[in-house]
Amino acid sequence: LNNPVAYLVAQEASVDLSSNAIELRNEFPGEVKIDLIAKSLENTWFADEFPAESIRVPLSSSGDTFAILRSSESSVSLLGIASEQAGHTLLHYQSPIDLYRFPMQVGSAWSSTSAVIGTLASVPYNGTDAYETTVESISSVALPHLQFTSAYRVRTIITSDSGAAGVVVTRQQISMLSECFGEITRIVSRDNESASNFTTAAELWRFSL
Repeated sequence: LNNPVAYLVAQEASVDLSSNAIELRNEFPGEVKIDLIAKSLENTWFADEFPAESIRVPLSSSGDTFAILRSSESSVSLLGIASEQAGHTLLHYQSPIDLYRFPMQVGSAWSSTSAVIGTLASVPYNGTDAYETTVESISSVALPHLQFTSAYRVRTIITSDSGAAGVVVTRQQISMLSECFGEITRIVSRDNESASNFTTAAELWRFSL
């Protein structure tokens, strides 16, 4: 906790996911460097809404909204989402969403579905999220400062059903995970992307020094 991890974050970035050798060394237009810091919920306006051992991690480069996580030897789970601004966004998952399960190995797959209840952008929200995750392969990843020769390539397909609003959105996320370093890249598709090897990332995170 409280240790900054640097990432380069780009929007609408061109990517090539067609092989198990991911090349991400070049600069991307408009990218920013941020320090991602996992913190406790202490002294936050939503501290009493989640278990005391939970942690908060920024969801985006703006840092104004947090994923509320719980980690154990067997999994990392998503418990909810909360905004920096009091009362703006507070969402609870009725049952935790398993983002990662351990031990990790190629071919492992799992799914989690949960009702999502609370307030989103100051508006009452009641929907359902489904996460389908597969550990696809061992891949190499070339980043600006480091090269990883054996990272787990993990694909998560997220389907969000807003319920009464009648809006269903699907996103794909390709995460590259390396032992000791954790998530070294996060490649998020545009909404409702149909191609598994999509070529434009709505958001691209790269581990940096």
